[in-house]
Amino acid sequence: MGEEYTAYNVEKANRLLKEGFEELGMEAPFKTSIVTNQNPQRIKWAQLIQESLNSTDYFEAELEQFEWNTYIGKVLAENSHEQNNLVCLGWSAGWDPDNYVHNLFHTEQFTPACCNLMHYDKEKVDTMIDDALQTYDVEERKTIYQDLMTTLVKDSPMAYVSFGKAMDAFSSSTVKGFQTYPIDGGEFTGVFSASAEAFTYVDK
Repeated sequence: MGEEYTAYNVEKANRLLKEGFEELGMEAPFKTSIVTNQNPQRIKWAQLIQESLNSTDYFEAELEQFEWNTYIGKVLAENSHEQNNLVCLGWSAGWDPDNYVHNLFHTEQFTPACCNLMHYDKEKVDTMIDDALQTYDVEERKTIYQDLMTTLVKDSPMAYVSFGKAMDAFSSSTVKGFQTYPIDGGEFTGVFSASAEAFTYVDK
């Protein structure tokens, strides 16, 4: 289903841009800035986005890089969503699905409260995020988050450009009970997973 709404499609993108510019009475090229922090990997894909935008007749994009504190101040400023900038950032959450949606899409997280940078506003999404936190039923939560993801993919309030990958290597002679977790928690000597009822530890 995601391919229907977010797949790479130059012909469709050009058609939507043409329709959007005409509907809003905008003249091309639209001048904008891509704002990112001084993260080498992030800068590289921001440059690729800049190059792609500038290869069209619709945009004239420049790249702005800031040290972390300045960058966060710009991104989370109360009026940041009104600046017509493109923001490149990363997001790391945790083991609970709420960590991946609440701060990014709930209306109570409009900047400067947190990270709903585009001020995405949909009552249905707020309700699903709230409902998922009000039940202990795992299957019910799963259904809610699946419906939520479908809605977010259809609306596409942000573009997902890159997904990080991590590889864990360990010695089976010293590490006992190891299991893969949804997010890398860094170095550890012992971790207990309540959901799996399993304990990982280093046998020194």
